[in-house]
Amino acid sequence: MRVRRIAFGILVLATLLAVILSFRVRRLQLPGEEIVPAGYRRNVALYVAMRDGTQIAVDVWLPLT
Repeated sequence: MRVRRIAFGILVLATLLAVILSFRVRRLQLPGEEIVPAGYRRNVALYVAMRDGTQIAVDVWLPLT
């Protein structure tokens, strides 16, 4: 009976730790990223070079994870 309680306690602590880490990772911002008012992440400094040398600015929308 005591072993079950200890195992259950460890399981609860591991679950709590996983939840806390998932919230911390969700708030992590990468360099050049900003959170827009809709709650999405957007990388604002990305340019794509075309064959003729022209650079086109693009916004990359990353899903929330």
